[in-house]
Amino acid sequence: GNFHFVNLPFIGLGNFHFVNLPFIGLGNFHIVNLPFIGLGNFHIVNLPLIGLGNFHFVNLPFIGLGNFHIVNLPFIGLGNFHFVNLPFIGLGNFHFVNLPFIGLGNFHFVNLPFIGLGNFHIVNLPLIGLGNFHFVN
Repeated sequence: GNFHFVNLPFIGLGNFHFVNLPFIGLGNFHIVNLPFIGLGNFHIVNLPLIGLGNFHFVNLPFIGLGNFHIVNLPFIGLGNFHFVNLPFIGLGNFHFVNLPFIGLGNFHFVNLPFIGLGNFHIVNLPLIGLGNFHFVN
């Protein structure tokens, strides 16, 4: 339906966190905040968002302090007016990150920053935009 406001923050203090927070929004006006803050080691995180409709405001930040983070933060938006923030900040070693954005429609505003301090970062930041007016950072 319409008008969904979702806030699912995860703060993990320690080691061995396996987190799966998918969001599928069918309709319009979805405001979604799925931040992950992991302090420690061995975090495996899956935060996919699929938005079918218009006016999606999405914040999927990942902040990992430690080692061995495997992160999947995909966004698939079918419709118009998607505002997406998918930042990754990794302080430590061995980060495997997938931050794809697929936008089918018009007026996509996307921020996909990656900050990795440490060693062995494998990062995939693909963007596929089919439509008009894509603003990408």
